[in-house]
Amino acid sequence: MPSNIQIWPAALEKINKLLDPNRGGPQKIKAIKTLRNNVVGEPGASLRDAKRAIERLQYEKFNGTSIPQESDPRVFAGPRIKKLTVDLGDGDIEVDIEGLQLRMLMQLESIGLDACREILHLVDVLQAFSNGKKVVIIEDEETENSDT
Repeated sequence: MPSNIQIWPAALEKINKLLDPNRGGPQKIKAIKTLRNNVVGEPGASLRDAKRAIERLQYEKFNGTSIPQESDPRVFAGPRIKKLTVDLGDGDIEVDIEGLQLRMLMQLESIGLDACREILHLVDVLQAFSNGKKVVIIEDEETENSDT
């Protein structure tokens, strides 16, 4: 079962209207159909996942009656990172996220292990963000100690 289901922002707005009890809702069946027809990327959401995601959204946003389980998927609408422009010293190149990983591994000898590790970590963060995960910034202990 997916932990997140990404849909287009306009679809989320429509789903919220369908679930809003003050706007003639809740219309759960229409909301589930809207979610299934607007999933970003492949594969789409199964009927079971869509139903659970809609019930979770309804509970969280409109105090719905079905209490979600922790494993029920969340619905989110957000940007999907497709391409990046990087410069490794010989001009700008445009790459997708997987291409960036490959490029960094190919450049390992010239950029060094530490730089490669940092960029691969950045790729992981960008992929997580694109998949609707919460991304946080944690200050290094060295940075925190140097501020005092």
